Amino acid sequence: MDERKGVLTKEQEKILDELLKFNNKIAESVDGLAISLIDNQLLERLQEMAEKKFPGVSEEFIFPIVDAIVAGLQQIVASQED
Repeated sequence: MDERKGVLTKEQEKILDELLKFNNKIAESVDGLAISLIDNQLLERLQEMAEKKFPGVSEEFIFPIVDAIVAGLQQIVASQED
């Protein structure tokens, strides 16, 4: 399994970065960093809080749901490349 910091893997962060396109060059240049910071700071804290209250919730529920959502988004990215 890929290493997660937050709820996303690095590959999943890249998929989101590819999906999000901005007309503003500055926004486009920092969107990958923003995704990483939000995941690694905010979402990780939320995930840790959930894990403290409900041990095992990350492996049983959070990660599989995130993985399914990102897999669907990856299909969107792939269809845009065609």
